[in-house]
Amino acid sequence: MEENAKKTLLIVVAIACIAAAGVITYKTMGGSTASSQPTSKIWVKCNNPKCGYEYQITAKEYTDFMMSHGGPRQFIMSGAVPMKCPKCNEDSVFKAMKCEKCGKVFFPGTVEGKPEDTCPSCGYSPSAAAAKGT
Repeated sequence: MEENAKKTLLIVVAIACIAAAGVITYKTMGGSTASSQPTSKIWVKCNNPKCGYEYQITAKEYTDFMMSHGGPRQFIMSGAVPMKCPKCNEDSVFKAMKCEKCGKVFFPGTVEGKPEDTCPSCGYSPSAAAAKGT
């Protein structure tokens, strides 16, 4: 009986973690913020090496696209769904960031062992700078 109780507890904890991850992902993708700030812009970039087109869309456009393609659950299960690139017409556009120091547009998490917002070109990270108080 104690073994069944442990399994049940582990299942409940796992479900709670997945639910929390879904909420965090939804909020990060601009869920409630995007509708209250429909004109705020985010960077997106084509991951096709022959293209690399980078441009901005509204947070609402990005959130609407993600929600119509599976929403937070899809993101958790298999990552972000690519959008169609207006330049090369491939499904290869993903959310990106623009470095406040050098202006390079990059995909988050591309510098191994560094914060997700670290620029691969100049090494600047807003979160690391904020943690240092600079």
